[in-house]
Amino acid sequence: MPGDGVPAHLGDRGRRFWVLATAEFELTVSDTAILEQACAQLDLIGDLEALLVEQGLMVDGSRGQPRLSPIPGELRQARLCFQRLVDALSWPLEESDEGATPASRRAKKAADVRWGRVRLLEEKRNRPNAAS
Repeated sequence: MPGDGVPAHLGDRGRRFWVLATAEFELTVSDTAILEQACAQLDLIGDLEALLVEQGLMVDGSRGQPRLSPIPGELRQARLCFQRLVDALSWPLEESDEGATPASRRAKKAADVRWGRVRLLEEKRNRPNAAS
C-alpha cells in the first residue's frame, strides 16, 4: 500500500471510493478487507463498461452469427457483487441504523417505502375534491 493508505492495485474508481469511504467512516479490520474488494469491483465495473462501449451489445458467435455479448451479464454480476460488498460493511446509513445488519436495513427501507405509499393513498382519500 502506498503511503496514503490506498491499496496500490486499485484503479481510479476504486481509489476515489476508498478515499471517500475512509474519510467518512471508521473501519474495522474486516471492513477494510471488504472495502478493498468493493473498490476492486468498482474498477472491474469501469473496465466492463468501457469494453461494452468498445465492443457493443452484439458479437459474432462461433459460426459468425450475431449474438448478445456476455459483457452485460458480467456487468450486472459485478454491480450486484459491489452492492453486496457495500451492504456487508458495518456502516450505518443513518444514526438510527447504527449496528443494524444489512438485512435489517433493507427491511427497514422496504417498510418505509410501503408505509410511505399508504400515507400517500390516505392523503389522496382525505383531500377535498376540487370539483366540490
